[in-house]
Amino acid sequence: MTAPHQPVVQHRTLRRTLRVCVAVVFVGLLLGRGRITQQIALRQVLAATAPSPQAIEHMLAESTEPGAMAVRLWSQGRLAHQRAVVDALRGNVGGMDAATWRTVDPILRQAPHSPDLDVVEASLAMLVARADRRAVCWVSAYQSDADPERRALWLRYLAAVGQYGDAALAADSIEDKDPYVSALALAALRQCTGAWFESADPVQTARQWVAAHREELSPAANCGPPTRWTLGAIDFDLRDLDGHPVRLSDFRGRVVLVNFWATWCGPCIAEVPDLIELNQRRGDDLVVLGVAVDAVPHDHAHRPGDAHDEAAERERHVQQVRRIVKQYGINYPVLIDDTGVASAAYRAEGVPVSVWFDAEGRIARRLTGPRSITVFEAMYRWTAE
Repeated sequence: MTAPHQPVVQHRTLRRTLRVCVAVVFVGLLLGRGRITQQIALRQVLAATAPSPQAIEHMLAESTEPGAMAVRLWSQGRLAHQRAVVDALRGNVGGMDAATWRTVDPILRQAPHSPDLDVVEASLAMLVARADRRAVCWVSAYQSDADPERRALWLRYLAAVGQYGDAALAADSIEDKDPYVSALALAALRQCTGAWFESADPVQTARQWVAAHREELSPAANCGPPTRWTLGAIDFDLRDLDGHPVRLSDFRGRVVLVNFWATWCGPCIAEVPDLIELNQRRGDDLVVLGVAVDAVPHDHAHRPGDAHDEAAERERHVQQVRRIVKQYGINYPVLIDDTGVASAAYRAEGVPVSVWFDAEGRIARRLTGPRSITVFEAMYRWTAE
């Protein structure tokens, strides 16, 4: 009785099977396409000289193993990659599990010694957030650093995680020549000891306290000098105010200071006289280049029909730069970054930014904020060693 219906049942079963197979293939294609898209995006980020922070953050967010991805991006050894990685990790410092922290541990060991001051700040902040004292033994190594801002970062770290036995580390910096660093050392000493040193001369009072309690304090922990670490430079080709091309690589073999600045930036203008004096003192041994970012477009999207307006706007910015050069008598080459490529490569979104290159053309230090002639001189000697 049922025999005539078997072909119909078999046909329906076959159709259902085919539909399931098609669905499985379709889902497989979608997943495969997603993986291929991710691989393409990863290759683009790895190959880019200056990937956007958003691209790095997206790669980490989309990765099934964000810790391993962070290490891979960090290992590219490029300034923009490493800065974006530590910024992304810092932004998610409370959301990472123990396994991810173990994976990114190599980054936390290296980053506090980075040539990039912003990377140092972000990495020390992550250690503070985790109450991690592993880097305390490096504080003494940076107490004589050429840059007072780096000395200050390490003292802030000590003030956050220091204990009574670390007081000798803070005491060693209370007579720092930089008043800000000295004040931070005093704050760190207070934090470590619980003493306030309230007097007309708190530094002298602190010095007396340390002398009286020296036997109670542990010897200043010291891991030895940190490894000298440089990063690969990214070449740029910009025009000076006369329209002549200037490449960073033209100066290989000499120490180079590239100062990113803008005419509207008060701190930038404030350090111009010091840069002029530095060039007067060291012009035979040091190349100083000013890179004006006034003409960097805020909107990189091309809008048809506004080429004339863009050219006029660029010329207006160039004239502003010319006026400052003339007003202050700037004696070093000033270049115009009108595409944003050079400033993006060196993360100069906030100016002033000073990047020091050694004679081999590698990044020795990247500093944010203005510096004095004293610091510039110290940085030159350190870079030229």
